[in-house]
Amino acid sequence: MKSSREFLISNKVITSADLRRIGSIVDKQGSLATKSGHHFSLEYTVKFADRTTINSDSNDAFDDETLTAFPARPIEVSIAFYNYSLKRSISISLAHGDSPIYNRVSISAIESAWLADTFDALKRCIDGLRPQELWVRRYRTPLLFLCAVSYTCLIGLFVQGLGFAVISSISPQKLSALRSDGPPVFLRLIAATPDWVIALPNAVVGFLFIGPTILDRLCSL
Repeated sequence: MKSSREFLISNKVITSADLRRIGSIVDKQGSLATKSGHHFSLEYTVKFADRTTINSDSNDAFDDETLTAFPARPIEVSIAFYNYSLKRSISISLAHGDSPIYNRVSISAIESAWLADTFDALKRCIDGLRPQELWVRRYRTPLLFLCAVSYTCLIGLFVQGLGFAVISSISPQKLSALRSDGPPVFLRLIAATPDWVIALPNAVVGFLFIGPTILDRLCSL
């Protein structure tokens, strides 16, 4: 019976030396398969920001010379190993940001001992990487409140500007008649509504949607 284990990778600073260390663990499995005469595949992939992709069967794909050979920066790397003879597989994907789709390690095998040993080796290696200290993450909640307040103020300024533009477009005769007859009912209701009732929905949108979108974007840069 085949089993699999996986773990996610987040908040880590990964250098080219770290990539080579991770790759050496997988490379060892390729060497063992070669010595045993097993049928296997091993591929290292690097994707760059300009959509250039390089593929290699060697850990040398993570050398500094390779990673800096193109003007664009590398944004995604992956390692894929499969031993067809023993039905063992290792899949590692890393990308900028904390996306759970890309930043993960997945291992599967029939032999539980090999699965556990390989999982532990990769987990120790990646857990030992330097943590990524971002002020965006450290002060996330205060920044969300700041985004909520800023978004609310921007909406308020936009509404005021829109109102000024509408009033400016009304002819003096109509504006004089409007003042003598009084504003429409819906404008009276808006004027009678407390400011916090109008501001609250905008603050909620800023805190729950606008703020997280901005902060997550900053974390992925």
